[in-house]
Amino acid sequence: MLNEIAPNIFSNSYQYCRPPHPGDVIAAFTKQGVLKTPHGGFYRFSDLSGAPPEAFTHLIAVGNISVYCCDPELLQSLRPEAIALPLRRLRTYQPQWLAFAIATASHLAHWYRTNRYCGACAAPTQPSPKERALICTSCGFTKYPTISPAVIVAIHSGERLLLTHNPILPPSVRWALVAGYVEIGEALEDTVHREVAEEVGLKVKNLRYVCSQPWAFSRSLLMGFSAELDGPDTIKIDGVELDEARWFERGDIPPLPNTATLTNTLITAFKNKKL
Repeated sequence: MLNEIAPNIFSNSYQYCRPPHPGDVIAAFTKQGVLKTPHGGFYRFSDLSGAPPEAFTHLIAVGNISVYCCDPELLQSLRPEAIALPLRRLRTYQPQWLAFAIATASHLAHWYRTNRYCGACAAPTQPSPKERALICTSCGFTKYPTISPAVIVAIHSGERLLLTHNPILPPSVRWALVAGYVEIGEALEDTVHREVAEEVGLKVKNLRYVCSQPWAFSRSLLMGFSAELDGPDTIKIDGVELDEARWFERGDIPPLPNTATLTNTLITAFKNKKL
């Protein structure tokens, strides 16, 4: 999965006062993606001569390399040759540790960008010097980073696995699994049962938690489950989120285009009789 970057060590510790070092990665995000060099790499602080250190916000670190964000207009003024890499391309970008670092940085940068004003009184916010939080300069309301919990479930019946297709996914993603966000008041297991019923009209039993994955592209924490079919196997797609769903025999599961996702991990585990 994208977050499996060993032996590199990921750290999301809050380093409010740490100034950027020459080798630190600078990530500037636009509507088109993350700005990078024309030759494939990302800019380092040493590439931005004349930029004031206070213009950069520390986000995360991998080993001894930190990732900072800055205003994209600043980076483009210093390096006008910069081009945008769509964030989805990070799913296959190498090295993987850097792809994961930039993706995670995009999650935090989005949070900073969309919480510049207090949601309670509309006054400007400022970073807390003590913890990862934004504090209202007027009423003192404290805002912490937002993570959306979601579930993905591999539904199997004997030697068959249910695969689905969501028309909003990239063309390279032909098949996926039933998935959805956790609603207020729901346990994870309740979300699995609800999403399965809503999307494909089935019932499941014997839910088993498999593993999880932070997924910065939707600013989510994905939790993967396996579940057995409980009752009739007739599929009734919702026609809204899904436009197709089909049972596949274990040996007929089509090749998967991407190894970075939890979906891929669950499907591969079923193919290899480990689920």
